[in-house]
Formats: sequence, structure tokens, C-alpha cells
Amino acid sequence: MSKEKIHHCPVGCVLCNHPTDYPARFVPFALPASQSIRHISNKSNHILFLIDGSLHVVLENKNIYIQAGQALFFGRNTCPYIRATHDSTIVWLKFSNRIVLGGSDVLSKVAAANRPSHEDDIPILDLTQTMIDKLRGMQFIDSPCYHISRQYELYIAFRSEYSEEQMAQFFSSILRARDDFRAFVKNNYRYGDTLEKVAQKANMSTNHFLRKFKEHFGMTAHQWMVKQKAEKLVKAIQAGETNAKLLADRFGFHSTAGLYLFCRRQVGMTFQQLTRHVADGQSITI
Repeated sequence: MSKEKIHHCPVGCVLCNHPTDYPARFVPFALPASQSIRHISNKSNHILFLIDGSLHVVLENKNIYIQAGQALFFGRNTCPYIRATHDSTIVWLKFSNRIVLGGSDVLSKVAAANRPSHEDDIPILDLTQTMIDKLRGMQFIDSPCYHISRQYELYIAFRSEYSEEQMAQFFSSILRARDDFRAFVKNNYRYGDTLEKVAQKANMSTNHFLRKFKEHFGMTAHQWMVKQKAEKLVKAIQAGETNAKLLADRFGFHSTAGLYLFCRRQVGMTFQQLTRHVADGQSITI
């Protein structure tokens, strides 16, 4: 995201000042009859909300016809062809990989509770009037935090208006670890998890999980987890926690000596040097 966009956030939040593209963005537009959409970013997941009109969609060699008041989901790396059969009004949501709410991957929870029984079904959802009204009344402010907060609100509305089975069917193509292994691991790993615990979340044997991890991350799962621990330690110090005893307890070291050894091995400096670097505002490379 360019620096020119930072000032659009009314409160200067961390998300808007983060130097990346919007993690979620809603785009409203009109598509006249016979006009088509061909080029869609395959780096994001998409939900097409059809407010008015009708569309013909070709998705993975399937002909799909959707009407006003319906939504269609398609995951990243898909290339749909979309053509309006009547003048259409669309609200388009593009979002990156998962939906993380309150530090938790909410889609993985849907997946854990419900395994779609017909994974080849077309991911169409009939919109309730509440959903349609919410989409019609949406404003489109040029601020990342606005769009991601609207995404959260929309997901909460999904959970209130639809059953978990309907949710699982709609999002079925991105609910499993095999669909986006890196995103699944990053959004489901919690500090303190064992390798076996993370493999269980992915519904894989530990050996298969370890092989797949090395393939996708270019390092062993143990190396990655140590790196996460080091990054979280640095963030804790940056947040103002500099008491070595408290940090040792929090990060599972048996003594402050273990914390000091970890800093030298994983951060490349002593604990005292690390706290001084942070206090001076210097960047820390893990």
C-alpha cells in the first residue's frame, strides 16, 4: 500500500499503516447486460454478491447461472468467466486466504465441525433479506480497517443467518489444510502447540505433516516454531516487557539462563543487547 493512503484512516490504526495491500476489500459495480469479467486476481479468495440482475458464470468447466439475491464463492487460483445476462448490480469481496477473527481462524472452526458431504456442489448461497440490506447500505471508504471490519461484520451475519452446514458447503474449497497449507498453518498455530497438535488440526499424521511442512516452508517445522518463538519474544520486549524472569516463565524457559542462551542462539545477541536495541528503536532480524 502506498504511503499516500495512510492518511485515509480516521484513527491511524496499525492495520492501515501496515505496508501491505488491503487484506479485505469490497468493490461495488454495475455490469450491463452482455458485458463480461474475465481477468480476476488469483491471489485472493472472492465472494460475488449479486444484488440485482442475473449472471452466467463458467467456473472449472461448470456452467452456473445465478440470480439476484444470491452469492457465489470462488477460491484463489480459480479463473471464472462471468457474463451478465441482464443489467446487474454486484458487490464484490476480495480477501486474503483466511478470515482471522479474534486471533482465530474462523473458517477452520467451521471445517472442524462440518465436513462437506458433497464437495463437488456449486458454492452458491441464497442471500437473506438481512444480508441484502447490509450490502445495499454499505459505504466504501478508502481505508483498510474499514473494509476488514465490514468483512468481520459480514461473517458474523453469515453465522447468524446460516447453519454451519451451509457455511461449510459455501466455503468448502478453502476449509482444508491441503487447499492452502501455508495459510492454514500460520492461522492455526498457537504459541505452545506441539507438532502433534498442529498436525491434528490439519487432520494429518505427524510424519505426513512434517514432510508437507518442509515442502511448503523450506525449513523443518521445529526450525519454524523456534523462529516464531523468537519473533514473539522480540514483540513482547517491544511492547515493554523487559523483566527477564517474567519473560522466561512466559516463554517456557526453566530459568533466565535458558532465556539468555536462546537470545544468543536465535537472535544473535545477549538479552541485554536485545533490550537496548529495542529501546533505541533499532530493527531486529530473526
